[in-house]
Amino acid sequence: MEELLFEIFADAVSYTVYQEGITGKVVVEEALFDEESNLLQLENSSFTDFYSFWKVFSQKENWHYFHPLFINTTYRPLVKEALKKVDWNVHPDIKWQQSHQKQWDKVLADPGKYYSK
Repeated sequence: MEELLFEIFADAVSYTVYQEGITGKVVVEEALFDEESNLLQLENSSFTDFYSFWKVFSQKENWHYFHPLFINTTYRPLVKEALKKVDWNVHPDIKWQQSHQKQWDKVLADPGKYYSK
C-alpha cells in the first residue's frame, strides 16, 4: 500500500510524493506541462526518504509560492520550519503573499487524511 506524503502544484508543474509500502522508497511523480506544445510530460524519481526529497525540493526557487494540496502530518513540522525561513517579499504584492501564506496554513492544519470527510 502506498502512503501519500505531499502534493503541490504551480503553473505548469505538479508533484505527488508517496511512500511505497513494500520497499519504503519515496517516489516523486512530477508532471510538467509545456504550453507551447500543449504536451504533458510525466517523470518519476525516487529518494530514500522524504527528507532527501525535501532537501532537493526546498532548493527550488520560490517553492513557497507553489500551491500546496496536502502535507502528511508526519512532515508538517519540517515544512512549518522551512516556511519560517523563506523570503515572502520576493513577490511585492502583500495580498499575494498573504494568500499563499493562508493556503500553507490551511493545508498544514487540515485533517491527516486527504480529502477526508
